[in-house]
Amino acid sequence: MSTPNYLHKEQASALLCSGKHVLLQKPMARDLAEARELMAVQAAMPGRQLGLYMSMLDFGLWWEVREALRQTRPLGEVAQVSMRLGHTGGLLWNRQPANLWRFSREKTGGGSFIMLGVHYLHFVRWMLGLRITRVLAQTANLHCQRVEGEDICQLQGELENGAMIQLSTAWNSQGEHFSIYGTEGSLVYLDNELLRLHGVHPWKTQYFDYQTTGKWQTFAGVLPPRLDDPANARNQHVAFAAALREGLAPAVTSRDGLWDHQVTDAVYRSAQTGTWATISYE
Repeated sequence: MSTPNYLHKEQASALLCSGKHVLLQKPMARDLAEARELMAVQAAMPGRQLGLYMSMLDFGLWWEVREALRQTRPLGEVAQVSMRLGHTGGLLWNRQPANLWRFSREKTGGGSFIMLGVHYLHFVRWMLGLRITRVLAQTANLHCQRVEGEDICQLQGELENGAMIQLSTAWNSQGEHFSIYGTEGSLVYLDNELLRLHGVHPWKTQYFDYQTTGKWQTFAGVLPPRLDDPANARNQHVAFAAALREGLAPAVTSRDGLWDHQVTDAVYRSAQTGTWATISYE
């Protein structure tokens, strides 16, 4: 179900109550309160699954990286994670003649962070098995005056193992990266096409073959699959249907969605108060 944020709770609740399984586009709802209400509806419908679609899990690269980080540990101990997800959609929306639902803080639940940041909030937890424990955030609207929410957000935080995390989102500038820096190696993925590695261990997947240890090596053309490719073995729409047939939980559950909202809530609280916000997971 890919509809505006403000319709998620109403529509997903109706589908669950009619006996349907639901795969929701992120974020789960507009805010933490709505996410809790939606989970209560699911709990009242035993056997009904509520999953979330996270497009980054469509990419087989990340499943191989995740497996390696758990088994052979090519990066050693994680010391820092740095991420950015930005595009110029807000600047384009400013020129639209009609009002869009993305302009409304009430309809989105915030601004660029709730719309973009949840990708990486979930991804870090899924990839590393580590949750964010506290955040210090800053938000602003610099260039998208028709948008009520923030067009840029930046946070620093801490993971369960004490490692540091940085995450920024933007609707006013281009650029995306995902980086893990560890005691024995580092991985940097830039703008969905360029992968850079440095480490003390060789590391080979179907997407790269890192053998020149102790030096940075760059792999170009490491491209994610088309999101609508049904032949992709990691297509999350296909995977959701397969999980239902096998009686399994989806790759991204409603609990994951709730946790994302708990971090998002902390980010917005921190930005408002200018102080650190601690996250307690339910």
